[in-house]
Amino acid sequence: MSNEVRERIQVDDLGTYRRGQRVVEYNPSVAEVFVSRLTQLAWLVVSVIDLLIVTRFVLKLLDANAANSFVDFIYDVSYPFVRLFNGIIESPTFDNGAILDVPSIIALVVWTLVAGVLIELFWILFAGTGRTRRVTTIERNDY
Repeated sequence: MSNEVRERIQVDDLGTYRRGQRVVEYNPSVAEVFVSRLTQLAWLVVSVIDLLIVTRFVLKLLDANAANSFVDFIYDVSYPFVRLFNGIIESPTFDNGAILDVPSIIALVVWTLVAGVLIELFWILFAGTGRTRRVTTIERNDY
């Protein structure tokens, strides 16, 4: 798990003044790159789950035909993520049959927060400080 630190010093003589620049770059280790990629994958999974829940919410709000295969698929796939929150608050039903699916809203918020906390914990436990780049520029007039 080695990190690469590169330092470069560049001095430009521009006639009336000199400009010096010191650049220090830190490249992450393989473990840090792995943690970063795993985190990105976790956020992708959470985003797909959120998208399914939001689609479920919109379809219920629009009173979509549950006999339609796409609507049925969305309801079936998103149900495991929403069922934990059924019964907490009643979902209001409108006269046209539309439903304000409150458990979907609660599930969306809870799953996103839980994922955020777990991913942040994963970063704290397994990642370093990450890639940093520090640039110091000094300009000096030589009159």
